[in-house]
Amino acid sequence: DHGTDPQALVRNAKLAARAARDAPGRTAVYDPAHGESEERQMRDETRLRHALEQNTLGLIFEPQLDAQSGRIGGLECTLHWIDEELGEVSEARALETAETAGLMREVTWWIFNNALRQSAEFARAGLECKLGLKVSASGLLQSNFPEFVDRALRTWGVPPGRVVIGVHETAIAGELAPVKDAFTRLKRLGLRLGIVDFATGASSLSNLAQLPFDELQLSAAFVHDMQRSEFHGKLVRALVRLARDLGLQ
Repeated sequence: DHGTDPQALVRNAKLAARAARDAPGRTAVYDPAHGESEERQMRDETRLRHALEQNTLGLIFEPQLDAQSGRIGGLECTLHWIDEELGEVSEARALETAETAGLMREVTWWIFNNALRQSAEFARAGLECKLGLKVSASGLLQSNFPEFVDRALRTWGVPPGRVVIGVHETAIAGELAPVKDAFTRLKRLGLRLGIVDFATGASSLSNLAQLPFDELQLSAAFVHDMQRSEFHGKLVRALVRLARDLGLQ
């Protein structure tokens, strides 16, 4: 019933198997209504594997302006993926694909190695500034993540104090013990830690107070509207004061 030839049957069976991963009892029957999104996800995963194998991913370095000095105070690194079949793929979609495909370790390794290599090239060209690198919760909690970061820093000759590892606040919304352990090991290496997209409601203030963050990055949703909305303006001012009171940049 679910295919007129062997290729269609195998493809639709794979789609049903993917749906079964999250279904009650881990079973599912192929449903054409859900096939399109599942098929897109399978296609994204295939293309991401291809991009890793062919080394066709890219990076964007967005400048961070120091509001007091007016100078570039840092660079924020973002994954940039343009695929010949998919076109330009957003970072959020690429990372979501990496999570579902079990490729987050490989993607994280790729981003960190290439970003640190580029940072070393920037430094040789006279641009020595802070580098912001984001890591997902699953990437952070890999047992050998701190050792990998240490090895990459030494490979490319980048001082650890020049690197800020940013984690989304969803990473600190659950069990804190493994997060604390990872943070402690990263801090021992001399790295700085930042919380990304803060104030989206995923974590509590008590979690923030228990972890050794150096920087706090507000959710863009508040910053975009702070000049048009009196409420958002007050909210941003209050969060900036909170960050300063906690000793965060």
